[in-house]
Amino acid sequence: MATDSTKLLFAELETHFDVSFWYELERLKLGEWRLDTPEVQLHASVASPEAVVAANAGHKAHLAALGAESFDATARPTAGSGKDAVTFDLVNHNTPEDLKGIDRHAVLAASAAPVLKAIASGDFSATPAARGVVRTFADLKTHVFSSATAVPVIDMPAKSVLSVAGVTPGVDAALYKAAAEAVAAARAACVPVLLDATTGAAKPFTKANTDAIGAGMPILAMSDYSSDPKYPAWPWRNVVCALRAWRPGTNQFRLLCLRGSAEASVTFDATCDSNEAAGVFDAIAKAASGDEAALAKDALRLVGWAAKIKRVDLGAMMDPTRLAESSAKLNLGLMKWRMMPGIDLTKVASLKCLLLGSGTLGCNIAR
Repeated sequence: MATDSTKLLFAELETHFDVSFWYELERLKLGEWRLDTPEVQLHASVASPEAVVAANAGHKAHLAALGAESFDATARPTAGSGKDAVTFDLVNHNTPEDLKGIDRHAVLAASAAPVLKAIASGDFSATPAARGVVRTFADLKTHVFSSATAVPVIDMPAKSVLSVAGVTPGVDAALYKAAAEAVAAARAACVPVLLDATTGAAKPFTKANTDAIGAGMPILAMSDYSSDPKYPAWPWRNVVCALRAWRPGTNQFRLLCLRGSAEASVTFDATCDSNEAAGVFDAIAKAASGDEAALAKDALRLVGWAAKIKRVDLGAMMDPTRLAESSAKLNLGLMKWRMMPGIDLTKVASLKCLLLGSGTLGCNIAR
């Protein structure tokens, strides 16, 4: 039985919001979305551990950064930049109650659907193992922003424990080159590949290719954004689940965590109880076909939500004069898209008008 010191644990992919993200969200909410709540795809920038060290960034590598550029599909990190892009699905809610009341399980299920379908179809060669969720509320009057984030993964049964048999810093240069080139060819972050134990050749991660291994030990490689030498990155949980669903008899496997260079990468040898993976594939296949209760019935579940809803108060940092101007602009904007969509706000904003009111009714009209 695995002890706490030998369990294979994973470093969560945390989310960091740049101030520019909230200003862009505010602009889109007021100028385009209004009362609509569209689902918008973002790209979060995730740096490799080696790039973080080289830049002396001073923060953990397993950090998905979201800024104003995350809304622009043409601004995705390019190859060789030391960064990659992880897709996040954003929905901005109209009230804080809507944000707090989201169906968290349903949101995870929708986000994890591509992974579930990839496992059910037996082909993980073109599906990223990581996809994030962002749910927000923007209080445009006070400039207070709230967010709930998640990176969904499939949680195996509690009794199905993975153990670390060995951790090896660094990866053979030739093996790293073959794996890195195959991962880069996928043109998406966190897409795993299968490596031939004899030749080191990379193959697509499919059920057919894992079956062809026979009694051999599966070796998997993927871009890894954990900066901790003891823990692989969070998305590996989906990859390991796929492997165990396809090969329930597997009791050992190897993970090559590609972290920017052969020297910075880490190899994890893991073991597991082959008897505890029986039925996993059937449960995932049912869930992928629309049976949302299948995971719970078979002791599998989706996890990945951050523990708390986070709040950012930008109003406290704003100049009072600018805050008043912003509030006035907001009031005009609300008037336009709620009551008079055709009004020219530029002309209204440039007008100077004195209103005098007396009594309760008159004062309200003047306001």
